[in-house]
Amino acid sequence: MTHFRTADYRAAFFELRIAAFGLPEQLERFEMAEIYAASAASRLGNEAWTRDALLRIASAEKIQPRLQSIAIPELMRNEIQRAAAILLTKEERAVLFIP
Repeated sequence: MTHFRTADYRAAFFELRIAAFGLPEQLERFEMAEIYAASAASRLGNEAWTRDALLRIASAEKIQPRLQSIAIPELMRNEIQRAAAILLTKEERAVLFIP
């Protein structure tokens, strides 16, 4: 998170992906790491990384929907929704409750 806060999005993305890898049984923490990873990738302009992180969030949502209740900054929530609207199919967005 330190790298994310200092706008070192490349380092943040890779560290958050490693962190998320260790959290699959803790879905809310897993999703939080992937949300920030998706945001970092989006800010880098890397659509493949952003899509991959969004799909990981969608996979977690299929197991236990939590995205709507996770406390994340509204600006970031909007950023994730915009990225999902561009990079995900209608069916994939539906899992995230994004029209």
